[in-house]
Amino acid sequence: MMDDFENFELFPEEEAHSDPSSSDEDDSTDTVVFVYGTLKQGFHNHRFLQRDGAKLLGRAHTVTKYPMITDSHDIPYVLNVPGQGHNIVGELYAVNKTVLAALDKLEKHPGWYRREQIEVNHISYAERDECNVDVDDYGVSSPWIYMLPEDRVRAEQLSR
Repeated sequence: MMDDFENFELFPEEEAHSDPSSSDEDDSTDTVVFVYGTLKQGFHNHRFLQRDGAKLLGRAHTVTKYPMITDSHDIPYVLNVPGQGHNIVGELYAVNKTVLAALDKLEKHPGWYRREQIEVNHISYAERDECNVDVDDYGVSSPWIYMLPEDRVRAEQLSR
């Protein structure tokens, strides 16, 4: 499975301007994503967020608890089973539509992972003032996260 990521082309020519949300907004409009696991700094898929069009906003944790499991390759999956597990700690990025489309392809959204909107509490900030991030007075915002739907997981994996 790791070999698939080694040969993954981030911005293939024919898909460079694809728009997964089918919006009429231009490519400069930022979408905030919450990443955990291999997309975080220091991990092998972080290179997808080291391109133009992605800005680190800071660290955060989920308001709601979710279970996180790993597969045989130590790839973490956050399961869309709210109220179970732990508050997930991760990083927030503002990404343009080109980077979002590349992340959707990497995460096989919506066929494998599904991009869902959740609430997070901000732990630290990097470049928040340079992006339009809607954060309330309590440090809560609603970014997108890639989650494994509950129907993709066998019941015995939830008990790990």
